[in-house]
Amino acid sequence: MKVSLDIILRNILAFSLVMYLFRGFILDFGVIFPQIALLNIYIISGYYWIKVLLKTRVAIYVKVISIFLLLNIIGYTFGDKVVHSSYGVLGNIDTVDMFKALLLALLPFFPFYYFGERNIISQKFLALVFFSLLSVFTFNYFYFIIQKFNEHGETFGITNLSLIHISEPTRLLSI
Repeated sequence: MKVSLDIILRNILAFSLVMYLFRGFILDFGVIFPQIALLNIYIISGYYWIKVLLKTRVAIYVKVISIFLLLNIIGYTFGDKVVHSSYGVLGNIDTVDMFKALLLALLPFFPFYYFGERNIISQKFLALVFFSLLSVFTFNYFYFIIQKFNEHGETFGITNLSLIHISEPTRLLSI
C-alpha cells in the first residue's frame, strides 16, 4: 500500500495539534516538544495555504480568510509589539502570544480545506480529530478552573470563572 505525502502530513498535523494543545497538562513535555509541534503546525499549514492559493478556482470564503490572515501578518510585522490598554486591568499585552494564537486558529484551516477537497480526509478522521480536540479543550478548561481555585483558596465563594475563561481566549493557545 502506497502512502502519499498528503496522508503523512495530515497525520503529523493532527498529532501536532493535539499534542501542542495538551502541553504541560497531562504529561509535562517541557518547552522543546510544544515548540516543535507548533513549528510543525505552522510549516504544514503554510505549505497547504500556498497550495490552496495557487489553485485556479478557490472559494470566496477561502480568499477572505487568506486576506484576513495576510492583513494580520502585515499588521504584526509593521505594527506595535505591545498593545497598551485603556483598561487598567489588562495592562500591556504582548502581541507575540496574540499573533501565535491567530496563526494557530487560522492556518490549520487550509490543510483541512485541501484534504477535504481532495477526499484525503474522511468523516471518521474528522470525528477523531474533533473529539480529541474537544477533550483537550474540556480538560484545559477544568484545569484552568482548578488552578484559579487553588490560587484563591477555599474562601473564593461565588465565582464567575467561566467569564474569565471566555474573556481570555488566547490563554489556551499561548505558550
